[in-house]
Amino acid sequence: MNLKKLFLCLLCVGMVFSAAAQVQITTRKAKIGDFTQKILKVVLPGQPLDKAAFEQEISSGWRISPYEFCTAEDFESFKENPDFYFMMLTKNQYKKESNPGIEFITIVKGGEGAKEGLGGMLEVCAFPLRAAEGAEGREFDYLPAIMDMIQDYIEDSMARDADAYAGFVKYASEINNMRGKKLIIANEDMSRDVNEQLKTQAVQAGVEFLDADDAADVMGKAPKDQLVSYSVYPKDAGRGSYCFKMVFGADDHRLYYFRKQAVTSDGDHGFTSLEIKKFISILTK
Repeated sequence: MNLKKLFLCLLCVGMVFSAAAQVQITTRKAKIGDFTQKILKVVLPGQPLDKAAFEQEISSGWRISPYEFCTAEDFESFKENPDFYFMMLTKNQYKKESNPGIEFITIVKGGEGAKEGLGGMLEVCAFPLRAAEGAEGREFDYLPAIMDMIQDYIEDSMARDADAYAGFVKYASEINNMRGKKLIIANEDMSRDVNEQLKTQAVQAGVEFLDADDAADVMGKAPKDQLVSYSVYPKDAGRGSYCFKMVFGADDHRLYYFRKQAVTSDGDHGFTSLEIKKFISILTK
């Protein structure tokens, strides 16, 4: 290769590196980096009980950004404005479901993508709240913990891209922090494969099994060092549906465990025998 060709080759390489150096990849952390400076518009649900619960919880516990309450009509007017974030209830239908099975608390950022609907907006988070139909009201006792946890998650996502991309599944690794605490599991959160022998072993390890209403009361009373289960699944769960299994700290509102799992063909859902054994192992170390 003569000097002229070598020079041209090096020049081309230099241009490639120069162009690459100017390309900036906007990470998820960067995209939501302005969250605390922007107004969160809380789209109030239409049902009076839901509306009252969200107004009370946001007014008393939202701390990481300014907020305003708004209607669904307001959302349609402002959704393309990048100066706003929006919190709302959304119903999600998975591919093999015939109808939406679960309702989520969803936070999205306003912007031009809103022209394509919610799917075109930047999603900050979507947390499973309850069954889309036939919810029994248990979610209201967990709402303070859910709202606190969502705020912690957003702050973590603003600080670390790994958290922003991992989603709530990262909390599955928090299970070791259960050690030294009392675990309360609602009977309604249990899979049918958990037999009485295993439940006896769990009780000996410090697990208490209660009805869902009694477990929810524990969340409301917020005793120190007690953990409470919570699960979300469709009313008519079956193949193609998903359930979400969680463990919250009653006093600190931390999410100690989170797992999304497919519902079995016979509609079984909830904490499995393998998960109960894992809890026993952690609690008895």
